[in-house]
Amino acid sequence: MNMIGVKWFAEMEFWFALIKVLAIVAFLVVGTIFLGSGKPLDGMPPAST
Repeated sequence: MNMIGVKWFAEMEFWFALIKVLAIVAFLVVGTIFLGSGKPLDGMPPAST
């Protein structure tokens, strides 16, 4: 009976960890796109001079 709770907890830990990793990867991709676009963001000049 105790194993059902542990299995559920482990499954939820796996999915939440996967969501966190995907969120970090998404932030990196979006940041790279913004920096690589060369367009000014909120009135700031582009990163390349």
